[in-house]
Amino acid sequence: MHKILIVDDEPMLIHGLCSQIDWESYNIELAGTAENGEIALSILEQKNIDILFTDVRMPKMDGLTLISEAKKHNPFLRSVVISSYSDFDYVKKSLLLEVENYLLKPIDQNELDKTLEKTIANLDRDRISILQDESGLSDFKSNILDRWVHGEIQDYQFYERAELLHINLSAPWYQLCVIDIIDSSTESQKLLHAQLLFKKCRDYFFSDIEGECFIDRSNRVVIVFYGDELNRRQDQLKQIFNKVSADLSTRGVKLFACIGSASDSAESVAHDYAEAVSFLNYRFIVPGVDFVLYGELLREFDRLGCKPALIQFAQSLSSNELLTTLNIANEFLDTASIYPVDTVKKCMIPFLTTLVKQIKESGHTSGSMSSAAIKEFAAMKTINSMGSLEKWFLDIIDQSLELINNRKESFHLLVRRTLDIIRKDYNHTDLSLKRIASNLKVTPAYLGQLFKEETGKYFNDYLTEIRLQESRILLLETDLKIRDILY
Repeated sequence: MHKILIVDDEPMLIHGLCSQIDWESYNIELAGTAENGEIALSILEQKNIDILFTDVRMPKMDGLTLISEAKKHNPFLRSVVISSYSDFDYVKKSLLLEVENYLLKPIDQNELDKTLEKTIANLDRDRISILQDESGLSDFKSNILDRWVHGEIQDYQFYERAELLHINLSAPWYQLCVIDIIDSSTESQKLLHAQLLFKKCRDYFFSDIEGECFIDRSNRVVIVFYGDELNRRQDQLKQIFNKVSADLSTRGVKLFACIGSASDSAESVAHDYAEAVSFLNYRFIVPGVDFVLYGELLREFDRLGCKPALIQFAQSLSSNELLTTLNIANEFLDTASIYPVDTVKKCMIPFLTTLVKQIKESGHTSGSMSSAAIKEFAAMKTINSMGSLEKWFLDIIDQSLELINNRKESFHLLVRRTLDIIRKDYNHTDLSLKRIASNLKVTPAYLGQLFKEETGKYFNDYLTEIRLQESRILLLETDLKIRDILY
């Protein structure tokens, strides 16, 4: 287990952190507490501490000095600052000390949970000797970038940290690329491959293109390009990706990339990320390709006005409504039937990627697709008539729904109840694995592990996807801005 030391001159805060957090669920052992930096440093010198939570202003030795001194003894110590002061200078100094996060009192539970999860991930990365060979700002920056693309950071926090980290939020254009490592046998192997991919992307892509590159919480490499004339660089991006892919293929690493269209606002990045992740399933529908420019597909899709139907389709699939799903598919076909077959095929892609996503998440085989299922989806490219295409589309939806229902019946009761709670309460800001586990009378660690095994996704990732799916409906049906919906 990882060991944590909590340092603060406020006894009530120490008591709250010690008693209110289920440290065991994070695989963390509470190794001790201290009321000032001097006592804490003595403990750090005697014990092998992995994580340090510390206040800034304390008697005898302040928190920033404590972190600096502690790192002399343990360079791999992960630190989180807790403070009542949002002073820009404190945040900047904390950043230079490579802290995981700067949390303001009173501590937001959701941000604390995500900070702990990211800190544990970084510690695990250290323990398998994956060390990024760039400046020490990388972990802090990666944490901020990951929360940005998941829509989990407040505007005021992000703008302040973006300035410190030199993240450009005023560029004329932004473009997202998500690269997944496929066929990795274990998460540890995928993490190793992701680290290698990260370094290659950094070396190849940023010689004359501005942007940010990081490894997200699912061990995918995410690139946010920004600057002028990004839409004119599509061929260049494809060529660079092909070089990266060829380089890594010699090491047995297979990649699939989703490259979106350029958008004119940093606020759209979270939405673009969710779209890119959904198109990772494109490889099951068109086997043999290693990237997709999904922005081109979406332009055709939007031209035909199919987006509302897709959102309803995703909702009915999620709710297990067979008849409604087929009715929506029939309505789409009625609208699309006046267009050429190749155009309709392109517009079917988002429906099919949504279908694949549901199949992959529907049971014990969530991490993969059977060869038979892949063959059924791939059959689309051989169809040349509208009548045959319509029949194939409805048949594959019917078969997929039967497969999904059969798999869902095998879900553990606790996972089924958790999924029901998420669908019902996804818009509650306090919804968390810890709260659901408490309601179900099990530990968060057990429920989290069971949820990952059964669905193939971490709880927070699944919850974020559901929230982003619902946000798309609000974008279509209301005048709310993206930031208002996400926050």
